Amino acid sequence: MSTSPLDVLLQALRAAPGDAALQAAVVQACIDQGDDLAFARVFAEFGAALDLDGRTLAHAIAFAGARHQQALLAHLVAGGDAQRWLRVAREQLAEGDREGARDSFERARRIDPSLEDAALAAALGEP
Repeated sequence: MSTSPLDVLLQALRAAPGDAALQAAVVQACIDQGDDLAFARVFAEFGAALDLDGRTLAHAIAFAGARHQQALLAHLVAGGDAQRWLRVAREQLAEGDREGARDSFERARRIDPSLEDAALAAALGEP
């Protein structure tokens, strides 16, 4: 039985679960391989310990949504601070996901109503 690159990454993450770069690499590898099962298992095993950067989180949200993994999608969008959601909105917009960017920007503003990002608001057609 051969070991896949994803298996190697998972073994490394188990040895260093707090390594944010490794967390992102594992999640992105699941997405890149289109591996729904591995993706779900990563979140089941590491769940709340995952601290994903905005770009990887945006990819994970899109992947979970496209795969209709509703429980996982709910986990991904739960919590977080306003600045985190602002970063996710920017990443989503940069990748062409205007609807996702708008949702993330609105989530950020619900968390912190004083939050302003004129450039992002203009790009999204927000007041």
